[in-house]
Amino acid sequence: MNPPRASMRLGPETGACYTAPAGARSDKAFPMFDSLLFPLAGSAIIFGLLGYLAWLLWCLRAQQRRAAAVGEQLAASNQEQHEHRRKSMEMIALATIDGDCELSEACIRIKHLLDYYPGLAADPAYRVIGEMYAEIRGFATHEARAALTPKARGAEDRARYQIEQRFGNDFMACMRALHRQMVALEGSRFDMEAAVGSQPTSSGAAA
Repeated sequence: MNPPRASMRLGPETGACYTAPAGARSDKAFPMFDSLLFPLAGSAIIFGLLGYLAWLLWCLRAQQRRAAAVGEQLAASNQEQHEHRRKSMEMIALATIDGDCELSEACIRIKHLLDYYPGLAADPAYRVIGEMYAEIRGFATHEARAALTPKARGAEDRARYQIEQRFGNDFMACMRALHRQMVALEGSRFDMEAAVGSQPTSSGAAA
């Protein structure tokens, strides 16, 4: 085998010829390497940033999908509760009209349901509910009523009866208007204030 041949070239300082060691690389290879390194590094950075942006976009869309699902569940729950309250007011009003529910009990139950719909409660046709409730709210109910002595229970019953007599006619007219409006609002979407705006008001219905 022939030994490697040495290459001859000019020295950088003197211009004299010198012999390069056998197998040594030429300096001319490095500029080509540098010209490839920087574009490759730049491309890697760009692709990395694009990948990061794509990941952020995917996370954002996933969060939006989760938020939309939660919103749909909340809307469905609100709608279910809304329909339950609407139906309850319809049935209580009808039972009161038919004489199957005492006025005081109907007033308390309807008042608690109307608390969910301030706009509906503000209707002048339903004002009597709040006025009557303000006078009977202090009476004992359920376990507290059972714990009263017969004398105290009788006194409360007489006071409640007087209140029912005083508000009776207006309260019954209110129950008829409420029943008509709850029937008209069957299938309405939550919230009820928006539905009331698109339906005849109870005052108009009563007229």
